[in-house]
Amino acid sequence: MRRRAGGFTLVELLVASSVLMTMLAALGTLFLSSSRAYEGNRAASAAAGQLRSAVHALQYDVSMAGFVGLDAGAPDREVGVPLTVTLAGSGAAPDASRAIAEIAVRYVETRYAQGAPAVREVAYRVRDGALERREGPDGAFVAIADGVIELRLVRYRRQGTSTAAPSASVPADLTGLDLRIVYRHGTAERAEELSVSLLNRP
Repeated sequence: MRRRAGGFTLVELLVASSVLMTMLAALGTLFLSSSRAYEGNRAASAAAGQLRSAVHALQYDVSMAGFVGLDAGAPDREVGVPLTVTLAGSGAAPDASRAIAEIAVRYVETRYAQGAPAVREVAYRVRDGALERREGPDGAFVAIADGVIELRLVRYRRQGTSTAAPSASVPADLTGLDLRIVYRHGTAERAEELSVSLLNRP
């Protein structure tokens, strides 16, 4: 009987290397899929944060409509038309909400103003898949949130508990707006409703 010399045979080395290559390929595939999932989650989180910030800015600006300040000169200050809602088209959705072409707001900003308080005019619209914001009547619209499909007016809230269906004219006793923002989240389309109370209406 012949004794075998120490070491591995060629067949054993081939089998071991193929097992090792299979394990490395599986680990590489796992790493790539984890990396893609991480990037997808990071992008979705960034888009959600951007949308949240844009919604907060919209809520703040609309809630300030008509504010003239708290200083001694406030009673004599005018802002003009404090809130304008321009509706797109004439058709309403089955829930009676209407697409908004533009929301324009006028108020006196006292938090960041240096010197005499000045009237601030801000407008919002949805264009080319982005929520856009403009400062001043002659300013350019700037995208503040991507992936936004449309902004809809659900109802006007009036003094007391009454509401009014969306229409081109803003009620005189308006106390708030109920809005719906439709946006893209990954490949899905989602909608969220938000209420904005007008803090400075009589």
